[in-house]
Amino acid sequence: MNNWLVVGSGGREYVMAETLAKNSQRHIFVAPGNPMMDEIKNVETINIDETDFPTLAAFVQKKRCGMYNCWSRKAFIFGNC
Repeated sequence: MNNWLVVGSGGREYVMAETLAKNSQRHIFVAPGNPMMDEIKNVETINIDETDFPTLAAFVQKKRCGMYNCWSRKAFIFGNC
């Protein structure tokens, strides 16, 4: 299974996670996500702030995420994407 990380919690991130999760070979983590995302099969929200780059980077390494998608404006402003 391929692990992916999507960073953010809004509508763009919801659509990205939902679209990526259509492939049953993927597990999508969303940081921080929102409660509705947990209802999508193969999607799991994680409690990491979108501006906490060191923790996000450690998570990517630990879970061996092959892809990192950042659409969050907040993370862009803080230089994490």
